[in-house]
Amino acid sequence: MNFNEKYGPWALIAGASEGIGAAYARQIA
Repeated sequence: MNFNEKYGPWALIAGASEGIGAAYARQIA
């Protein structure tokens, strides 16, 4: 099961401009 199947097509990432949040944002996009 991938992220989209488990959680749906939307993601909210706090702190997405730098650090770990930015890495998550790039992977999910």
